[in-house]
Amino acid sequence: MDPIIALFKLGQNAHMAELLHEGHVYMNPVSFFAKEEASPRFDPDEGTSYCENAEGGTLQMEEAGEWRTLGTLTGAIRFRADALATANLYCLHAKTPRDCGTVFELNQLGFGDSYVLFVNANEFLRRLRRAAAGAGQNLVYDMVEYVDRRSYAGPMGMFRKFSERAAG
Repeated sequence: MDPIIALFKLGQNAHMAELLHEGHVYMNPVSFFAKEEASPRFDPDEGTSYCENAEGGTLQMEEAGEWRTLGTLTGAIRFRADALATANLYCLHAKTPRDCGTVFELNQLGFGDSYVLFVNANEFLRRLRRAAAGAGQNLVYDMVEYVDRRSYAGPMGMFRKFSERAAG
């Protein structure tokens, strides 16, 4: 994994002020982001545990001892595990050395009018890990890997998304 050179939390000014001045970290369950009310962070595929490309497969039904074809499948079959839907999620935006030279405009992401830049990402994550442990929670974090919806088949989870969701 590439080292993080910049870590941002994007959001509304009032929420970013609470994070900066009071240390409030507000999370939503993964299932929240799969609902349109989560816009602009809405992702109908959020919480997908596994994706299997089913393009061209057939849907059949047994009737009176014989199999009848009902139709042809297009796209992928996606599975969602209940345990993943209830996990809490805290979205951050990270930049790595390979992003250097790429124009990056926070206002074009549509996630709010303000941001907090964590100058020391490791220290922020250390404090977050300690606070989570103190609340009896386990903190898991990673960079998101983006995969092509048309060709990818395999496990998804919280840290793998379809490439059309990649932000700048």
